[in-house]
Formats: sequence, structure tokens, C-alpha cells
Amino acid sequence: MERKINRKSQAKTVKIDTPEAQAAEHMRLLHKQLLWAASHAAAIYNIIKPADAPELNDPNQLKLFDDDTTRV
Repeated sequence: MERKINRKSQAKTVKIDTPEAQAAEHMRLLHKQLLWAASHAAAIYNIIKPADAPELNDPNQLKLFDDDTTRV
């Protein structure tokens, strides 16, 4: 597996040999692509949300229940 690195207009290819490094590279790519997908999903939601939709207090922590009781 190889990874291309572009820094300051210098392209470099790094070879990833060990299974642990390959798994780490796949996790890095997964994280990058999930952030990309989440930002696009948020943009789509902002376009299609109803005008009377309540604003989210913290969009990273959506509340599933109205009351503050904890479920066991």
C-alpha cells in the first residue's frame, strides 16, 4: 500500500508495509471521508429544513428525549 503526500508542492510517495500501519492508514482515510460526508449532510439539512424548525443547542450532541432523566 502506498500513500501520496503533497506538501509545499513536493509530491512524495510513502510505502506502508506493516498490517498495523495499513490499518491505521485506512482508519485515517475513513475518518477524513466521514467528516466530508457529515459536512455535506449538514449542508443538505440546512437547505431542506423547515422554516419553523427549532435551532439545535449543540449540533454535536442531539437530545433523544425531552426530559433530563437518564435511562438505565
